[in-house]
Amino acid sequence: MTKRIFLCLSLVALVDQIMGISVCPSREIQATRGEVTSPNFPNAYPSDVNCVLTIDGGNSVKIKLKFEHFEVEEDDNDPNECNYDAVIIIDGPRTSRYCGRRTPPEYTSTGNKISIGFKSDESFEIKGFNISFTSFAVETDPPKGSDICPTREIKIKPDSPETMKGALYSPNFPNFYPNDQSCTLTLDVPDNYKAVVTFQKFALQYSETCDFDKLVVSDESDSDTQCGGGADRLPPLIEKKGREVKFSFTTDSSTTSTGFQLEYNITRLEEGRCVCTTGLGYTTIANFKPRNDRKHDDIRFEFKSTQSSGMIMYAKGYYKDYIYIGYKDSNVFMYHIELGTGTKRMETKNLKLNDDNWHKVHLTRADRLLTISIDDVTLSGQAPGGYNRLDIPTATAYFLGAPTSLNLEPNFIGCIRDFMVDGYEPLTNAWVGKPDYSIVGRSSMRQCS
Repeated sequence: MTKRIFLCLSLVALVDQIMGISVCPSREIQATRGEVTSPNFPNAYPSDVNCVLTIDGGNSVKIKLKFEHFEVEEDDNDPNECNYDAVIIIDGPRTSRYCGRRTPPEYTSTGNKISIGFKSDESFEIKGFNISFTSFAVETDPPKGSDICPTREIKIKPDSPETMKGALYSPNFPNFYPNDQSCTLTLDVPDNYKAVVTFQKFALQYSETCDFDKLVVSDESDSDTQCGGGADRLPPLIEKKGREVKFSFTTDSSTTSTGFQLEYNITRLEEGRCVCTTGLGYTTIANFKPRNDRKHDDIRFEFKSTQSSGMIMYAKGYYKDYIYIGYKDSNVFMYHIELGTGTKRMETKNLKLNDDNWHKVHLTRADRLLTISIDDVTLSGQAPGGYNRLDIPTATAYFLGAPTSLNLEPNFIGCIRDFMVDGYEPLTNAWVGKPDYSIVGRSSMRQCS
């Protein structure tokens, strides 16, 4: 029993302090203090050596290196590159190379791991080096947010403010992330919104082409790949306007670093909030059914035009049901709806609609009860029959125009702003290319204020 206790205590002491361990062969150790030497130290090191020793000091620590002895073949031609023999300190994305007989300065790691590399060529071997290392605790607040791993989805809900912003960090942050990671966190961003991503900390294994460790931020339209960097080279702000914003983090089996910490904010789309069109294009929603409230409508916008007639919105499904909004003859505003048992044509009279002034429009439907409000004029009516639902299951919705085969009023010419249909913004979502939204003839449209 006594011998077993003694052996256990000895093993604990080994982990705590390792004295005179050779930098070769390449491997990773866990220790809080000790010494690392060149092979054969204090005798001459051998030729053709190339190895890396990684020291893991444990969580929430940094590691201090002190060169107790240093004699490595000098590169007279390029002393900063040390092309012959060299000691290489690898601290996440940072590397420092040393050679010659001048003792390098003390070095403190940025995280809880540090690597000591050593290479020698085929000639002129000398005494080598002895480096002592000591870990010390650092006070760190728990990172804000949640680990990017494991793979999962976060659903953004505008009526739940706590989902509209958040923070993510790499595994083990602010300590070194593990090797061989692969996970993807997806933000399910609703229509009308975008994700804005800012970085607070960023340090990954460096590669010009991001072949090793990387973070990819993407949506349905494009992707941004980030690797390398550091506290003084944070990635730029990233905006993603798609429905699925993905954060994909992968690491290889070699060097790691302290990783990253980022924040995301979900904000309203601004582009396309005000649009002017020459009438040569229009906007569509290919899958309008899930965005259509069958028993209620709430449609709002402001417009100005010099055109005598113009189509604003049209959607019709496989059945008889449809909704049609526009104006004609300079003074008649139309709100036509078919709920399956007869069409209700709500039309205002004697309004000057093409005077190139802004007009405020609000259209509502509660079951069969319809209301038009334009500026200070309000008109109410009721759809015929007993049905109160707008069933358009296969509808493509058209805005500001449509194919000529539909035989509607001419495409709208003028400007329109703050367009909202049952909580959805057809113009802003189409302008940024949200899934299901598109613009035909985009060159005929421009943004306005």
